[in-house]
Amino acid sequence: MKYIFRKILYSISFLTKMPNDFFELNIFRNHMRKVVFNKENLYFLDNCNNNNKIDINQNKKNILVVTHDFSRTGAPKVAFDLCKSLKDIYQAEICVVGPEYGKLQDDFVNQGFRTFYYSDLPKKKSSFVEFCNKFDLIIISSLAREFFYALDVCQNIKTPIVWYTHEIHKKDDKFVKIALRNSKVTLCVSPLTDKSVKYIDKNANTRLLMYGLKEEDTTPYSQDEDKVVFICIGTIGKRKNQKTFVEAIKLMPDDLRQKSMFYVIGSPLQKEDFKYESELKSITKNIDNIEFIRNIPQNELFEYYRKSDCVVCTSIQDPLPIVVTHGFMFGKIPLISNRIGQALLCENGKNAILFEPTNPKELCGLMSEIVQDKEKFRKIGTNSRNIYDKYFSMDSFKKNLKKYLDETGFSI
Repeated sequence: MKYIFRKILYSISFLTKMPNDFFELNIFRNHMRKVVFNKENLYFLDNCNNNNKIDINQNKKNILVVTHDFSRTGAPKVAFDLCKSLKDIYQAEICVVGPEYGKLQDDFVNQGFRTFYYSDLPKKKSSFVEFCNKFDLIIISSLAREFFYALDVCQNIKTPIVWYTHEIHKKDDKFVKIALRNSKVTLCVSPLTDKSVKYIDKNANTRLLMYGLKEEDTTPYSQDEDKVVFICIGTIGKRKNQKTFVEAIKLMPDDLRQKSMFYVIGSPLQKEDFKYESELKSITKNIDNIEFIRNIPQNELFEYYRKSDCVVCTSIQDPLPIVVTHGFMFGKIPLISNRIGQALLCENGKNAILFEPTNPKELCGLMSEIVQDKEKFRKIGTNSRNIYDKYFSMDSFKKNLKKYLDETGFSI
């Protein structure tokens, strides 16, 4: 009944702007879907009639960055760092558009970036084309389906469009094809991503652009040497596979588990993810030294890196998880899935410890070894810092970013 009531409210709010062509009808449908099925975003109703004019600064280069959401998760954080790099390189005016409010939007605003929602954009095809052509460059981060669809049904958009993609799933084939035909170049964050794109279109114009991370204060906190601190960070869900982590913890001998502290940091996003989170907590209900923490601001997250000994990544599929790269930066022991992009950059036993993410017994054994002889493994963490320096420094990222954008015809 409540869903029917919300549909009626939404329809009434939209009556003065009922869609009059296929493009608008698709946007209307997607707005309705968000309102009805995302119970945390009732405020989205208020945004649907928001027609604030998006002014363009004619005295500067103007770049529109599109993100698939404003959550404090990996891909949006990469978009956030991308915006800071663009501003540094081009001294440009940056506008950021996403589907709805998320806490990362506050971080964009605090950095001086103007933020908008898809519902703020022109709904008429001709007006949408005119809007896009006001910018000097459009960068679409990840797979922002609604925005790519809008581009695909419009014509005469002269602004160079660059797609910066983080991961591709089989279910995305249709939208990947749309994205490729509307982008001058596709920047792939990982070799795994590039492989996925080329699987869909072997002739795709791609470049490898692994993200850059600003170096943070990596001074460790004073630690309790009697405890080994493990952190597992990421959106709660089956793909991130935190179940292997908690099952491995449960399998550990009691004496070794008591010498450890475990943090699972991240929030569920979809309905099924909340059920998955409940399952994780059920598995660990009798373990008192594990703590579940919902998404927190990045500066707070760094505090957990500083006080940890080991960063655990159990992802079944993940092109280049940012949490692992931060672990490299902080020189923590990387205990990581052999299926993620960073595994291709590592040498097992030298600068990382790799494991099969579907095998909790293997992970249990490795965590137990670390607890028994932490000093032996600390050198691996120290060595992992070299991976950050070589592949993920901001200087390297900015240099490659400018090079690839210059190829599109965009320049200072």
